[in-house]
Amino acid sequence: MSALAPAEACAVTKPSHGASLPAPPRGSRLRAVPGGRSRGDVIATALARWIGPDTARAVVRTFSDRVLGMRPDEIRPEDVPRLLDALRPMLRTLLGQGPAEHVLAELEEALR
Repeated sequence: MSALAPAEACAVTKPSHGASLPAPPRGSRLRAVPGGRSRGDVIATALARWIGPDTARAVVRTFSDRVLGMRPDEIRPEDVPRLLDALRPMLRTLLGQGPAEHVLAELEEALR
């Protein structure tokens, strides 16, 4: 049995700056809001103003997977409150209580 060098064991491939997620396969059931954008895109765009676009996409991807068990483009209307509740503590830590509640209220309105 051969041991991997630390650099090989921890190697992570990162997408290039500005890279976007691949398009979902044809026939997949995208959960879109009016305007054709997925709910995950709407959330990431709103968060990007505060935490940057790359971090916002990573947050939405991570939270939708861990909290909802789905990809951001699969978020249904009934999933939104649970996802926003899960984001609340992180946003309060990063932005403060007032701005966090403002962002969450904007998202609730946009995703209705």
